[in-house]
Amino acid sequence: MPATFSVLKAHNLVLFRFPDTLTPEINRAVVNAYFVSPEYCETFDFLVDFSDGPRMDITFHSMMHMVLRMEPVRRRRSPMARTAIYAPDDLSFGVARMYQSLVTAEESWQVEVFRDATPALAFLGHAPELAPALCLTH
Repeated sequence: MPATFSVLKAHNLVLFRFPDTLTPEINRAVVNAYFVSPEYCETFDFLVDFSDGPRMDITFHSMMHMVLRMEPVRRRRSPMARTAIYAPDDLSFGVARMYQSLVTAEESWQVEVFRDATPALAFLGHAPELAPALCLTH
């Protein structure tokens, strides 16, 4: 199953899922697909779900390159938009923290990484009851 995005307009939220493999190319493709979709909204928050434990095919160098190439896309988002990355396992958590450090080093982007779904949702202003509806129960 490929990476996907779901727009939850009632929650001002875009849910990104990576069930198989995460590569910079896959990440760029799914984010770019959202940005050109008719559902795009610059103020929607992002929830990135790594709970399916995707295989991480990424290096620090490829992550830096991805962050640089995604700069024009990120600039289209509102500075008030937040990103929560739900990464319950050690590998995805480490990769997500590496991404966080790169995108927040020079920008004021609001990106946080969480091992549990409840604090990830709280960071985005949502109640924990939303977790089962989003299948964030791992």
